[in-house]
Amino acid sequence: MTSLATLAAHHRAQVVAIDLPDTERQRLSAFGILPGAQVQVFRRAALGGPLHVAVGATQLLLRRLLAEGIRVELQGA
Repeated sequence: MTSLATLAAHHRAQVVAIDLPDTERQRLSAFGILPGAQVQVFRRAALGGPLHVAVGATQLLLRRLLAEGIRVELQGA
C-alpha cells in the first residue's frame, strides 16, 4: 500500500483508505474518491505540483498534500 502522491503517471490503483480530515474526505467523495474506487494518474506536475487523476469518467487535479492522504494499492500499468 502506498499513497496516491507516489503513484507514477499512467498507473492505476484502487483506493484503500483516506487519511484526511472529514471536510477533505467529504470533498473527495463528491468526486468519487472513496475506498474501493479505481483511480488513474495521467500526469504529475513538477516541483510538487498537482496530480492530474481520473476517477471513473471524472478527471481532476489534486494537490499533492491531499494525494498524500489517499492510500492506494497498485492495479497495473
